[in-house]
Amino acid sequence: MDYALAVLAGIRLADDMAFLLTPRCIITQVREFLQQSSAILPWELLAIIGGIFLLFASQEQPSNGSGW
Repeated sequence: MDYALAVLAGIRLADDMAFLLTPRCIITQVREFLQQSSAILPWELLAIIGGIFLLFASQEQPSNGSGW
């Protein structure tokens, strides 16, 4: 049973690290893209607007502190 809990803890750690590191990589790629091309495609604009909407819409959601 202890091994199963250790495996689950390792999977959770790897998952959390991916969530922490991925945004940094994406932000770097977006910065490089915007420096190379100043034109924003319509689908990119829709994605940005959608992301901002989700950011503000999720502010009102109650949280129980467990991350779920």
